[in-house]
Amino acid sequence: MRDGHYGIENREARRLRVDRFQLALGYLIEDAATAYFVIHISPTGGYISELTSERFLELLGYTRFSGPCPFFQTDCYYRYVYASAIDRQQADPFDPRVEYAHEQFKKLGEVLPGIYEQVHDIYRKLGYIPDLFPSLREYGPQPLPDFSQEAPAWIEQAKVDEHHKVEAALKEAQERDKRFQTIEYILWGTGDDLEGAVHLVLEDLGFQVTRTPKGATIDRIAGLADSSVRFGLEITGLNEAIKKKSNKITQALSFLQHREGTEKPVILANTFNDRPLEERSKEADFTEDALDLMRPNGIVGMTTATLYEIWKAVNYGGADIKSIAHDLYNHPGGEFKFPGP
Repeated sequence: MRDGHYGIENREARRLRVDRFQLALGYLIEDAATAYFVIHISPTGGYISELTSERFLELLGYTRFSGPCPFFQTDCYYRYVYASAIDRQQADPFDPRVEYAHEQFKKLGEVLPGIYEQVHDIYRKLGYIPDLFPSLREYGPQPLPDFSQEAPAWIEQAKVDEHHKVEAALKEAQERDKRFQTIEYILWGTGDDLEGAVHLVLEDLGFQVTRTPKGATIDRIAGLADSSVRFGLEITGLNEAIKKKSNKITQALSFLQHREGTEKPVILANTFNDRPLEERSKEADFTEDALDLMRPNGIVGMTTATLYEIWKAVNYGGADIKSIAHDLYNHPGGEFKFPGP
């Protein structure tokens, strides 16, 4: 830690407490012209494994603080994040650069537990700790963005109506673009985000979709309003085909035994998700031995690429989602393709 002192910002330091970590954003004044925003993180718990919270912070480029931490009574790790020429004892407390540093700090607190979970899952699967972030340790404090050309808040009142309309149209276009990106994620995504993207596509198609409780054998229940057509969806993304030993088949079989109604079990798989769509068409998305288990039990397999084609056909080709849904529901088991043979 460089020599220096925490100025007035120490009394108003931003603090956060999240799962397994507590964080503080300090403002370290080194001399009359130099200051730094510094993040201190103190672990509050973690997995009992080689990948401790402390080791995780070291992977992220944080350094163990030597001596008593100015924010926490326990051990902590720190990192210089932004260099600043602002003297906070004289600066405008609403300086946009200060607000920017605080917003970025808040975002870090929001995502840090999730990153730790993902890194620990990688460690659990590999059996060792890979250096996932080697470049982070090479970066020192970054300069804060230059907001000198940013218009002041009062300029909003001076804008003409046409400018307001342009801004509204731009905002709408950005929101639509974000929605399309989410829909397209079903072609290459994995995990919870894939489930969320499928959820959005199904609702866009007119289904009523329910997320199942954590620990359930399937991920979503989807059905058409005013209809007995309902599906139990197990959603997965992988870079290969669904095979006989896939736990997704086991989960679909378990769902059949414990379902409360007549929901059709569907394994919705984003297979070969690291390949372009034209390359995937040359591969079998469900192996024959997997299909041999699925068919006699009425379990349907469908790819997210097929779901995407259905979404396009309904939204841009005039296809009837009710007819397609009934075809899927009445499928005897095995792979469902669209359009059918």
